[in-house]
Amino acid sequence: NIAFRGERNSIWHRLGNQMQPGMTIAEWAAASGLDFEAVMVPAYMLINGEMREVPGVKHCARKDNNYHLGVATNVYKLVQPIETLEVLEPYCTSDSRFELDVAGHLSGGKRVWATAVFNDDFTVAGDKFKARLLASTSYDGKAATVIKATTTRAVCDNTLDMALLAKGGEIRVRHASKFDHAAVGKQLAAIIQSMEQFKRMGDAMAQHHMKADETQAFLRRLLDIPTADLSEVNTRKINTLNDLQHAYDATVREGTEPG
Repeated sequence: NIAFRGERNSIWHRLGNQMQPGMTIAEWAAASGLDFEAVMVPAYMLINGEMREVPGVKHCARKDNNYHLGVATNVYKLVQPIETLEVLEPYCTSDSRFELDVAGHLSGGKRVWATAVFNDDFTVAGDKFKARLLASTSYDGKAATVIKATTTRAVCDNTLDMALLAKGGEIRVRHASKFDHAAVGKQLAAIIQSMEQFKRMGDAMAQHHMKADETQAFLRRLLDIPTADLSEVNTRKINTLNDLQHAYDATVREGTEPG
């Protein structure tokens, strides 16, 4: 299931429920399938024909249809699906530049996520970005609860993975820890500040121009290539150097100012 704001053709698979301005968290949860409750139930195994409870092990399941979500220990703390929406809500209600963007779940609810898009102009060194706050959690033991800034719009398994892998400020809450909305809210404010720092840094870096030989020297330093003589450098580093140079050249062909 997925719910989203914007045009349907902006979702790769052209699926999901299109949301309208002013819809409540409950409506978003229902449209995205995040309105189920996750529960912990005892784990049993068959021993000599007798079902016995397994000490220290629990199953995580959906309360509405008993669908199995994962296996956990007794210290596992559940984060309910709707909480991924609720943790973003204060930013959407207190700052009109934020609005819920996409919410959904994968594999029957084993992974859930929601994003809020930052609609204000976010241009870094002349390039326009769409910044988002992402909240996600899982019930299959594969991921902690993560809240972070990202420029990737998560609409499926692949894009959610890309959003989680992207570098940037983030908060991770292990499932052995209690999910503290107040603490996370303060940390989210710090993430938003880091986005502004990223913009300032990028704008400042764009003011510094390099000549062609300086660019080559910079790329060699980046890859720990101590000399311009590449005869003794391993093939992998040479290939990476060439890839970086080709990528830089491509941006110039696309219109970025040289240097």
